[in-house]
Amino acid sequence: MTEDCRLYFWMPRNEVAFLQAIVDSHEHLARIRTERNESDRALIVLMYDASQQTEIHEMSQGFEASLGQKLDFV
Repeated sequence: MTEDCRLYFWMPRNEVAFLQAIVDSHEHLARIRTERNESDRALIVLMYDASQQTEIHEMSQGFEASLGQKLDFV
């Protein structure tokens, strides 16, 4: 049985589609969902298998580098 993990963070709303494209480009890495929208930011949840922890960490670091700012993890 696999263990599902969830990672919550705030990010700019105008970058959500970019993150979705990154997640989609890695087959079976994670599912992404927008939990809440505010004026200029969105609360995102990434749902992934615990065995993907390293890949998720690397992806989030790369995404932060692409944005030029840190994600606001909850």
